[in-house]
Amino acid sequence: MRDLARDGKPRLFTLVELLVVISVIAILMGLLLPALRSARDKAVASTCGGNLANIHKAFIMYVMDWNDQIFWGEYWLPNTPDTYMDRYVYGGRSTGNKYSGGQGNLFNNIVPRPLNQYVKDNIELFHCPRDFKSCTSWNDTSKFEQVGNSYAFNWYLRDRKLTSLPDHSRLILFTEACEVDCPDGVLWHGGKGNVCYLDGHMIFMEVPYQDTNDPAWVP
Repeated sequence: MRDLARDGKPRLFTLVELLVVISVIAILMGLLLPALRSARDKAVASTCGGNLANIHKAFIMYVMDWNDQIFWGEYWLPNTPDTYMDRYVYGGRSTGNKYSGGQGNLFNNIVPRPLNQYVKDNIELFHCPRDFKSCTSWNDTSKFEQVGNSYAFNWYLRDRKLTSLPDHSRLILFTEACEVDCPDGVLWHGGKGNVCYLDGHMIFMEVPYQDTNDPAWVP
């Protein structure tokens, strides 16, 4: 790089000057990258929250069509006792899921899943952008790959009338799967996740406390 000195002759930058410029650029990049990363993470979390907002709208339409009734209470699994509806099969990918465990082929057996028609089969609404790897140490596939859904339904509300439930603003309806079903505690959004309440409002919060004796699951 060259500049003109007072006598009109070209002047070369010294090595020291060049190193100073490089150092300044490096410092600025070091200051900007965390801010850019934080902005990107907030955007991803916002997209995830938008997914849940649309799923909540689908849920309300479903309940209106089914005479105020929330999803069924029991589902028969071959060669097993009756079991409560799993918290993931209310919507999402109906087939091709890789889960293998005590619930058999449940995650590929319910076709179509209840809410799918209310989102016009936009299955990606049930997929958190950060759910691309396992949140447990004992499985190498993402939650979506396992069960076709990144968001857990509060199955304490199963088989209830929507209007029979008290204080919808305090009752959790959906959460991200990593908040309730990943024992290693690995969260997708840096220690917090989106929680959708029964009235439709959303909170980006830490893992909600679950009282298994509380059928309403009030945090």
